[in-house]
Amino acid sequence: MWESQVISGITGFKSTSDDPRFQPDPVVLAGIAATLRGFWRRPANWGMPDDVTRTLANHLTSCLRELDALPRDDPFWDGTDRRPTEGRIREFCAGLLGDDPADSNALRMAAAYRFVIGQSSYPPTWRGLLKAGVWDLSWPVYAALNGYDGGCDTVADIVDLSREAGPSEPALSGLDRLMRSGTTWLAEWAERVPAESCGAERS
Repeated sequence: MWESQVISGITGFKSTSDDPRFQPDPVVLAGIAATLRGFWRRPANWGMPDDVTRTLANHLTSCLRELDALPRDDPFWDGTDRRPTEGRIREFCAGLLGDDPADSNALRMAAAYRFVIGQSSYPPTWRGLLKAGVWDLSWPVYAALNGYDGGCDTVADIVDLSREAGPSEPALSGLDRLMRSGTTWLAEWAERVPAESCGAERS
């Protein structure tokens, strides 16, 4: 299973640093692995396509690798213990997007961080990805649901984003899957997203 490969890649992470003081703490890596396992359980109950969860997990691990590969004398590490952590993944993505807000790779990694670890939906990131034509609108629909499950009311965000992006059959199909999931709160959330915001009518 690809999930076990991802987990093995995290727990057995090989740092680019030869100095153990600057390598990721095994406790931190174990925490990221545990977060990934929890992340996979949620979308499995939502009918989220497997390629979405796999892609987000891969982008998160790619971000960890890129952060670890950053030379420890880079100003990014100033004032820190120079070890990659969950929080520094977020800061690393923010720094990349501060340099280039249209950096599609940084946008992917930032979306993966917010989805998997932050359990939040951040419309500017998804707006940038949609503008770059990276993913279709069904992805931010699931991200908005994820943020709602994390305690935020995200309906207005996804409605605004949907109307900006224009008609999207994948988004409408995702909402229909949620409505037919048999899980009350999923269906109720999906019903709050007007079909017209996705440019189509529900069957």
